[in-house]
Amino acid sequence: MFGPPNSGKGTYGRRIAGLLERKYICAGDLIREQLDEDEGWFEGRYSWEKMNDGKFLPFDLMCALIRKHIERASGSCVVDGFPRDIDQLGEFEAWEMPYSALWIEHEDELLIARALSRMICSSCGKIYSRGNPHMETGPDDSCVSCGGTVARRSDDEEDVARGRLELYRQVTQPIKSRCIDGAIAFKEVSPEGGDVDQIAAEMAEEARDMLIP
Repeated sequence: MFGPPNSGKGTYGRRIAGLLERKYICAGDLIREQLDEDEGWFEGRYSWEKMNDGKFLPFDLMCALIRKHIERASGSCVVDGFPRDIDQLGEFEAWEMPYSALWIEHEDELLIARALSRMICSSCGKIYSRGNPHMETGPDDSCVSCGGTVARRSDDEEDVARGRLELYRQVTQPIKSRCIDGAIAFKEVSPEGGDVDQIAAEMAEEARDMLIP
């Protein structure tokens, strides 16, 4: 899964993985889990403060973390948030793992608005969006899936969101042409607001033919 911050990679990626019965691997979630479990693993080179400022995890640490989880997957999996730059893509290609690419694109102002309305369950990671009737929380901002507490992330502020988007335009978007050439299959989509489950089901059907056995 490729796309700018707040494009829906997580929202759709989780659903697509479930529908296709594949493991979902999110780079951002893995980093947060590792920070919670053992911040010392980052050897003093990364922290919650750096993550909340929108800083990227150092190259070697990100590659080590993501490869470990990809290799644990049985068969193909859905990966969100990696590779995010030309160096990571080069390292990934060196692993000789065939891949397909589903790229989501949207206008910048829509992406910023989504960042400011996004909420996430602290227990299961389900994503919600204020103002979207298809992504509403339960009573008292509870998660409709597990009953956990749903709240905005501390890094979902406008200045951080704009900084991440600018970084994406400079660093990640340029790898699109290389993915078009290197992927077994490549598809670009721009899903509009609506029933996310229905949209995810349609995207899953499109992605089914892109699966690696």
